[in-house]
Amino acid sequence: MNRLGLRARVALGSIAILALGVTIIGVATNVLLTKRLDADANAVLRARADAQLGTVGLKGGRVVVLDGPEDEALDREAWVFAGGKTVARPTAPAAVDRAAAALAGVREPATRDVRGELRLRAEPAFAGDRRTQIATVVVAVRLEPYEQSERISRLGTALLGIFVVLAGGFVAWRAVAAGLRPMARMAHDATSYGEHDLTRRFDLGPPRDELTTLAATLDGLLERIEASLRHEQRLTAEIAHELRTPLSGMRAVAELGMRPSQSADSRRESLATVVGEADRASAAIDTLLRAGRHVGPDTATCALEKAVTAAVDANAAAARERGIAIELEGRLPSVRIGAETAFVAQLLNPLVENAIRHATTTVRLSAVDPGEHAVRVCVHDDGPGIPKEDSVEIFDPGWQTPGGSGAGLGLALARRLARSLGGEVYARHMRPGAELVVELPVVTRTAPS
Repeated sequence: MNRLGLRARVALGSIAILALGVTIIGVATNVLLTKRLDADANAVLRARADAQLGTVGLKGGRVVVLDGPEDEALDREAWVFAGGKTVARPTAPAAVDRAAAALAGVREPATRDVRGELRLRAEPAFAGDRRTQIATVVVAVRLEPYEQSERISRLGTALLGIFVVLAGGFVAWRAVAAGLRPMARMAHDATSYGEHDLTRRFDLGPPRDELTTLAATLDGLLERIEASLRHEQRLTAEIAHELRTPLSGMRAVAELGMRPSQSADSRRESLATVVGEADRASAAIDTLLRAGRHVGPDTATCALEKAVTAAVDANAAAARERGIAIELEGRLPSVRIGAETAFVAQLLNPLVENAIRHATTTVRLSAVDPGEHAVRVCVHDDGPGIPKEDSVEIFDPGWQTPGGSGAGLGLALARRLARSLGGEVYARHMRPGAELVVELPVVTRTAPS
């Protein structure tokens, strides 16, 4: 049974249940029919006996059989016995005649079957005072018509049962096949889905039964798998983006240090720069991996001031090369963010880098504590600004300004890191220049030092 398919198992189960039900119904029907026919035969015998008793009377002290309207039909299968003698008898086989004679002396109505062909009924006949028995009447009815009815009933119920079982099995087979057709399609489609083809869906519509509910569940599972794959791909792209700048810097410094004209001090300085860039790359990788593992605010905390200072220090060299001044406006709020210093600094780095890349002379950083369990860090540059229609798209992975360089993942990375902490990054339209705002939840507030 276990080797059979689901459709075969359901069909065989349906046939077994139908066969059992049809058998029970058929047996019950035939038992009831047998009892009904038996009761009908007895009713016919009683009617014949009553009619025959009406023809028995006394004449000159002797029992005689009087003529009736259906005398020939009555006498055909009727006996009358009186005083040990046979008053009337039909033409019947000897065995039937002996069986009728054996009932001649009964005092109460009695029935007896003879060879399964006839049923006899004997009833006493009384005189006018209804006390003195003067004779015994025996009548017979043939059982063959009733038995024929029983045989026809059994054959009919057997044929009907076979038809119902076969038809039910066929209907169950077709119904299961129709019901499993979506599952077969799902299985066929699933084999063609690959790691890079997770955008396809089963699309069986809204859940309306078990199979469509399964399809909707699997579609949701595919969406989560696709989202996870996109998460991994984006994380890989972001790691590559974050490593590109330090690797390019290390290569440039290393090539400069390899020139024969460089002094020992210059080479030592170049190696120190390479080590610093390597540390920066390592910190970027660690930060991205922590974000990929959804490290949240409950793992560590840091002072906002330290994180902002770390981001400024990390980008100071790039700002000097471009002749851009980085300024801190006002005093930073004394609050703690639910992440390590390196994590928050890595979050701010792309915003500061973007501001340095587009600024004309100055990049200003400021922080606002609105007292709503959050703090806002604003990075403003005095460059050409961000067009209002691009204020949302700039955070999409791969987005670049016309003629821009890089992979276009810096701002997308900043938004990812902020959202991993329960915060957000958005652009504020300003003239002149542009301002990017990081909003982060505050874990604790401390007194100013």
